[in-house]
Amino acid sequence: MSSTFELRKLVKMYYQLVLVLCLSFVIIGYPKAAAQHEAIQLPPSGSQTDVSANRESRLTYFILDASRSMWGRIEEKPKIEIAKQVITDLLSALGSQHKSGVTVFGHRRADDCSDIEEIVPIGAGPRVDQTSKIATLNPVGKSPIADSILQVVERIKNHPGNRRIILISDGVEACDKDPCVTVRSLKGQNIEFTLDVVGMAVSAEEAKLLQCIAEAGGGKFTAANHSGELLASLTAITVPEALPSATPLPVATLSLNSAPTISLPTPISGTIRKAVPSPAFNAVSLTAKRGQGKLVLKRDVWLLKPFYWKLIDVESGAEVAKKSSFEEQVPEGNYLLAWRQYEHGSTEVIVDSDVSITKDETTTVNLSTAIRLNVPSFVRQPNYWGLRDPESKEELAIFRTFEPFLVPPGEYELIWRQYDDRAETLSFGTIIVEEGKTNYFTLNSSLRIKPADWMPDEVHYWGLKAKGTDEFAARYYDSFDSQLVPPGSYTVIYRQSEADSSDSLLGEVEVTMGGESEFAIETGVRVVNPSAQLQARSVEFAKLDSEGKIVRVVRQSNLSLPMPLEPGVYRISYNSFDSSLQHSITVAESFEIPPGVLTELNLEELLNPEPEPEEDLLAPLLELEPEETPQRPAFDSRDLLE
Repeated sequence: MSSTFELRKLVKMYYQLVLVLCLSFVIIGYPKAAAQHEAIQLPPSGSQTDVSANRESRLTYFILDASRSMWGRIEEKPKIEIAKQVITDLLSALGSQHKSGVTVFGHRRADDCSDIEEIVPIGAGPRVDQTSKIATLNPVGKSPIADSILQVVERIKNHPGNRRIILISDGVEACDKDPCVTVRSLKGQNIEFTLDVVGMAVSAEEAKLLQCIAEAGGGKFTAANHSGELLASLTAITVPEALPSATPLPVATLSLNSAPTISLPTPISGTIRKAVPSPAFNAVSLTAKRGQGKLVLKRDVWLLKPFYWKLIDVESGAEVAKKSSFEEQVPEGNYLLAWRQYEHGSTEVIVDSDVSITKDETTTVNLSTAIRLNVPSFVRQPNYWGLRDPESKEELAIFRTFEPFLVPPGEYELIWRQYDDRAETLSFGTIIVEEGKTNYFTLNSSLRIKPADWMPDEVHYWGLKAKGTDEFAARYYDSFDSQLVPPGSYTVIYRQSEADSSDSLLGEVEVTMGGESEFAIETGVRVVNPSAQLQARSVEFAKLDSEGKIVRVVRQSNLSLPMPLEPGVYRISYNSFDSSLQHSITVAESFEIPPGVLTELNLEELLNPEPEPEEDLLAPLLELEPEETPQRPAFDSRDLLE
């Protein structure tokens, strides 16, 4: 048995020597793996100017899969590490006039199909400051291949000259989209680009799906089952004019009774690019069994038994142990300690990034750093609250109750989300979580809406926009209950119903730290008795500024309810059900709505006001009292005698 093992060891050493020499020829003159070599001709002598011109107008853009599956191994090395090294070397080797760029996906968030980022913007030549970002990639997420291609094509479509995209992936779409359909759609828009796909150690089914993407993009699919094939494939795609004609690979003949006989081709001159060594045969891998050590989790009395904790291998990202007790035997190694308190009430949090387990020894980890919220008694349980990174805005920990939760020490942004997908995530600023204690934080700034007695009890939502912006800072649904609000200056927005009205801006409010602010809704309009003849389908209130220009328009369809409005001057119009009439009929060019009252609005009276009565010149005489009428003296005949 010993002699057989020594023979295999010797054979492996010979093959590794052969491999290093082979890869030199792969990089210089062999574009593909041994089974599929093709001749690539150099440009004719004297055509160096043409080569430079071609490079100047060429863009090679890489899309790199950095999803969690890239922790899988090839040749006992993570696929992501091989891909990062090869792409870095290629970017450094490209000429100063060859444009390139890199977009990655799945490298920042565990379950986010929008986790797509350009880490190397389009540029030329060696860019150490930017390509260094490749080295820090940490696969954690999903594979949004379709959206990644869509974003990259949009980014490069206006670049002049040849545009080539190279997708490097070890799997298939994981975000409910079809990359083949996406690529065909882009091609149907007459956007010029070529899309090649390199699959890293993929299954036959995965290779079929990736090949569909390449064919839709007018490119080729290549399967790279070891690092040499990956480098050869990418080199052939990116810099084919730098490669001389192919030279056959060396042939090795192996006999178990003698050393291998190796036939090597005549060496050729040229620059040898850095290659990642790879075995030329399927060697038997002998892995020593890991020893066991004891892990003890020391906790405070308040910390309950978790849903689970687990150990994650620092290098590979693989899950090594998943338990719920506080003492366990685990394999030796260096780990991250992840903790999940509840199945549905909290998310997984990395509470320790440096847990070292040694064979036959006990390692103790103190679980004493935590965070706890204090909130007013009126606050209902939110959809979630938690911590996120102040710079990247990545959500790091999410919780749904107000008990203490384990978190690692550090600087975080404290966030709050009252509702699910209908609301915004609020930020209550930056906090510092100190190590070794329970950190208490109080949220005590809030806002209460005081509706007038004429308003309905229910509301679709009311919301806040930061003063001077048009983006919602917060929205609250169904009722006017008091709500937590970060301190600041806001504009109050009211939405009566989802479909039968539009947003109504009601005024400004200041929310201060340490107390509850109030905003009263007192001003509004009620449409009175719209007749069947009027056929009003909806009413529009157009707010006018001091110059008579429209500032905003509020629409209302349910005319049985009063509509809260900001005080001011409005142009009032209505839309009719009668299709023979014009779309919008103005009933008042300028109508003032005073503050603090509910104004009743009769559309018919505004549309057909009663005429003013004509002035009656005899009216003053008719209004005189009888005793004020001039009297003629009575006639007396004796006056004539005199």
